Amino acid sequence: MIGDLFGEKFLFESGVSTYFFLRGVLHVDCGGRVVLPPFTGKVVKSLLIRGFGGLEDVFSGGFNPKPIHVSPLYYRGRWLWKRGSSGRPISLKCGSDPIFYVGFREDVADSVFDSVMGINNIELFNAKWSILSIDVEKYELPVRNSTLDFDRYDRIIVEFNSPAILVDPYKASPSNPRYLPLAGVLFSYNIGDLLRMHRREHRWEAKYWVTVDIVNAALHEHRRILNYIKSIEYNYDGKIGVGVGGKAMYYVVRRILREWSWVRQLLESILIHAKVMGVGSSRANGFGHISVRIEDKKGEGIEL
Repeated sequence: MIGDLFGEKFLFESGVSTYFFLRGVLHVDCGGRVVLPPFTGKVVKSLLIRGFGGLEDVFSGGFNPKPIHVSPLYYRGRWLWKRGSSGRPISLKCGSDPIFYVGFREDVADSVFDSVMGINNIELFNAKWSILSIDVEKYELPVRNSTLDFDRYDRIIVEFNSPAILVDPYKASPSNPRYLPLAGVLFSYNIGDLLRMHRREHRWEAKYWVTVDIVNAALHEHRRILNYIKSIEYNYDGKIGVGVGGKAMYYVVRRILREWSWVRQLLESILIHAKVMGVGSSRANGFGHISVRIEDKKGEGIEL
């Protein structure tokens, strides 16, 4: 295992980056009801591109991995995306105020803020959309000093608000997704982006795989994880795909944190990064949007 001094150097050798997590409230003006695509991450992505054209390059290519993540729309306690091919179309009443989230890195921050503020009577899907309000959280990652009390809160609960397409950290190609969310698999993208280590760069492969294994060792899946994890169908542009949904629960292995204190910083950084930037692939289209909560044995805890 990597010792504390080497671990600190390992965490910060690629520097610290600033990440933003934006919550926006929209207003929909239409003639009655607006019918939406079956996966409303497409609505959020389209509005951001219309708000500021410079974001199209960020979404369409040029960045790998993309430094932006969007959520589907959220309205009245429900994330708006269609399960499989059945059921009624997704729609909203005129006058509705749905919510969306955007996570992004500092290198595209100016463009994202310009885009969000540019959502003013944008015509899309036979409706006019405007931004009503925004709230922004700012994070410096990796964290220099861990503030989460893993000695007390040793249970981590990850809830999938949109389907996650989990990548295989041991293969360079994302064409074969994984469906069992071991912690190192679930957070494999976050590990790579956070520490600037990517699967396609051979010079990073060994360190990347070691970090994935450290996360697997430090976070043990709950014995009943298979009761809560689901393989779910989604509809994106008329195509049916399969992702991971439900909840994933893990226990922190305190022995590892006692022996290698830098792993506390690693875990806290990964959890925050996953909340902000999502998990898995296709995050810029609205996939892999999660919420993270840490709890103690009594069920008391903190929402990140």
